[in-house]
Amino acid sequence: METVSESRTDILDEGKYSRTRLFFATFAVYSLHFSTGAVIAWPSPMIPRLNLSDSENALVSSLFSLGAAPGPIITTFGIDSIGRKATLFVSSAAFLISWILLIFSQNITVIYLARVIGGIGIGGSFSGVSVYVAEIADDATRGPLGSFLQTFLAVGFLVEYCVGPYVSFTLLAVVNLLLGILFVIFFYFVPESPHYLIAKGKIKEAYSALIWLRGNVSEDKIQREISMIQEGLKKEKQSVTGIKKLFTSCAVFKGMGIGILLIMMQQGSGINAVLAYVQLIFENANLHLDAVTVPILLGLTNLFASLPAPLLVKWFGNKVTFVISSLGSGVFLCLLGLYFYLVDQKYDTTYLGALSVVSIILFNIFFCLGLGPLVWSAIAEIFSSSVKAMAMGVCGVFSAIFGFFAIEVFSTVLHTYGFYTVFFGFGVYLLIGGLCILLFVPNTSRMTLQQIQDYLENK
Repeated sequence: METVSESRTDILDEGKYSRTRLFFATFAVYSLHFSTGAVIAWPSPMIPRLNLSDSENALVSSLFSLGAAPGPIITTFGIDSIGRKATLFVSSAAFLISWILLIFSQNITVIYLARVIGGIGIGGSFSGVSVYVAEIADDATRGPLGSFLQTFLAVGFLVEYCVGPYVSFTLLAVVNLLLGILFVIFFYFVPESPHYLIAKGKIKEAYSALIWLRGNVSEDKIQREISMIQEGLKKEKQSVTGIKKLFTSCAVFKGMGIGILLIMMQQGSGINAVLAYVQLIFENANLHLDAVTVPILLGLTNLFASLPAPLLVKWFGNKVTFVISSLGSGVFLCLLGLYFYLVDQKYDTTYLGALSVVSIILFNIFFCLGLGPLVWSAIAEIFSSSVKAMAMGVCGVFSAIFGFFAIEVFSTVLHTYGFYTVFFGFGVYLLIGGLCILLFVPNTSRMTLQQIQDYLENK
C-alpha cells in the first residue's frame, strides 16, 4: 500500500494522463457560481428602478449575505450524509426558488425573501464547490483549479450588468433562472467525489469515478490512488473527530484562525457592497459617462482579472498572491476615496473622472488576483477530511454574518458620511489586512494535503 506522503500527482505522472474530464467536471461544478454572481450583482441594476428608501436598499443589498449563514450548515451535514453532488443540487434548488419568486412578484417582502433564499444557495455553494474541486483534483492541479471561482462569478455579474439595465424586472429573473438550470444540466454528468465514496465504503463507485476523472490511466494507478485515499482516511479516523476535534486539535484550531483571517479580508474588502452599489456610486461621481457603462466595464474585468491567479500561485505561492491582492486593492480603494473627497469638497474634477473609473477597476483586478478566487480553495485544503465539512460550515457561517455586517456598515457610512469616507475606511482595512496575511498565513500551495496537516500540527 502506498503511503500518504506519495501524492496523487506522483502516481499519475508515471504515464500519460488526460485531464480533459477533470477540467469538464471542474467547469460543471463551478457553473453553480453563475447564480452566485447573479445574486450578488442583481441589486446594481435593480436598486435605481425600485424607488426604495435607503434602509430598504441596504436590506435588498445585504440580506443575501445573512441568508447565506444557514447554507454552510446545510452543506456541513449534507456533504457527509447525502454526498457532495446531492448537496450542491440542494444549493442549486435554493437559487432556482429565489428567481421563481422574483418572476411572480415585485412586492418588497417577497424580494426580501428571495434574497434570503438566494443567500442560502450562496452559503452552500462556496463551501460545497471548494470541497468538491479539492477532492477531485490531483495535487498539481488543486491550486490552479481552485482559483477559477472569480471567473465564473464574473459571468453572473456580467449578466446583471449587461442585461439588467435594459430588460424588465421579471425578464431578468427569467434569465437568471436559466443560468441556474445550466448548472443542473452540466453537473448531472459528472461523478460523485471519490473521497466521499471511499469514506462510505463504495469502492466500486469510487473506482468508476476515478476512471472517469483520470481518463486513460491504468487500473494499477487507479488502485494505488484509492489506496492512498484510504490510508489518509484511516489515519484521520484514528484521531479525534467531530465537534470535539474543532476545539482540541492544534491543526484545526490554527486552520480555523487562518480561515477566519482570510474571510475577514475577503468580506471586509467591501467588494460585495461595491458590486451591489456600483451603478449608484457612479451616478454620484460627476462623470461624463453613462453610469450603466461602469458596471459593464467592472464585469468584464472580473471575467478576465482572475485568469492570472493560477500563474501567480504557481510562481509565488498563494500567500504572496494574497498579500499582493490585499495591498493592491487597498491602495486603489483609497485613491477612489480621494476622488470622491474632491467631489465632496466641490473641486473641479472635470479632468479627473478617469481616476474614479481606473481606481475601481484596478481595485477589482487586484481583488480578483487573490482574495476573490483563492480564499475558499485555500480554506478547503487546510482542513483534514474528518473535520472538513464541519470546519467549512463554521467558516461559511462566519463569512455570511461578517459579510452582512460589512455591507450594512458600507451602506450606513456611505449615506451618513459620504462616499469618500467609506472608501478610505475599507482601503485602510485592506492595507492592514495585507500585513496580517504576511505574518500569519502559510504558503500551502506547494504542499500535499498531508503536508499541510503536518505543518499545522507543528510536525
